[in-house]
Amino acid sequence: MSKDQALKRSAQNLNNSLNNNTPNKPTKSKILKPNSNRKETDKEEGTKQVDLNDIYDMLKTMMSKLEKLETIEKNVKSLDDDLKSVKASLEYAQAEVKDLKKDSEARKKSEEDTKKRVESLEKQNAMLHNSIIDLKTRSMRDNFIFHNIKESPEENTTAIIHQLLEEKFNIEDATT
Repeated sequence: MSKDQALKRSAQNLNNSLNNNTPNKPTKSKILKPNSNRKETDKEEGTKQVDLNDIYDMLKTMMSKLEKLETIEKNVKSLDDDLKSVKASLEYAQAEVKDLKKDSEARKKSEEDTKKRVESLEKQNAMLHNSIIDLKTRSMRDNFIFHNIKESPEENTTAIIHQLLEEKFNIEDATT
């Protein structure tokens, strides 16, 4: 059935339902009485015809509005679906942000622990360095340092020192 036929049938059904639901009024017969004239009957039929045309136009308007309403309903459903997907996406993003915050807090704690450990190791390193310097200075305390002695690649330092002590300082038997 086409739209025009559907509209006509709807108008006809509406007209029939209106006729069935309204109280019965005495209607004038279409058969002309000898006293009545033809113009009055035509005028009444014209009024009925105008009423049906008005109803038809009104139904036609209603049908176009219904079509627009269906289009609007589809658009609203589409927007509702889009809104649901945006909500789901937002919930996912919020969960990701929450996880990232947890990871960030864990990394901050790990960084703080690492900083404390590095500081502790630096202190320990400084203490060990100072201890090494102290040990070196103590071990060198009883050593002599001789200057202005010629060096050679294959020298015996002990023999050179003994010879120096015997010649320059007049110490006899410096080897013993």
